[in-house]
Parts: sequence; C-alpha cells; structure tokens
Amino acid sequence: MDVAFAVAHERESGNVTVQCFKNRFGDEPSITVKPQFETGAGFEVTQDPALQRQHEEERVLLSIIEERPGVSQSQIVQQAGLPQS
Repeated sequence: MDVAFAVAHERESGNVTVQCFKNRFGDEPSITVKPQFETGAGFEVTQDPALQRQHEEERVLLSIIEERPGVSQSQIVQQAGLPQS
C-alpha cells in the first residue's frame, strides 16, 4: 500500500475529516469539509493546512509588493523566503 487515508465523521458539526496516515511518496495531508447538500453546493472546506499556507504566502507577497513597488520578482521571492524554481 502506497497511500492510506482515514475518514472520520463528527456527528455534532457534521464535518468530515480525511486524514492521510501513510504516504510513501511525501506529505500526509488532511482536509476537513462540511457537507452543503441542502444548498446543492457539495462540500465547504472548513480546514485545510495546505490552503492556509497558500493564503499566508499570498498575504506575505502582497505586503512585499505594496511596501516596495517596483521590486523585482527575484527580490520578492528572496524577501518572502520562498523556494526558487
């Protein structure tokens, strides 16, 4: 088995958590969603660490650009502490 997940349902909140507990190839992500069947919207993400990291990186980038207009892309990447590709 290369990847394995556990799925848990919280009765009170109705949230469903999908937690990777084995991943031979890398990270073991988790995500929590809330079903929105009444509205036909499917699922609403209530907790996703990867999404939270992405939003934090976006806030950091935006603040650098607002504080230092005209700064180069490589300087932004360096100041934000992002990996260079």
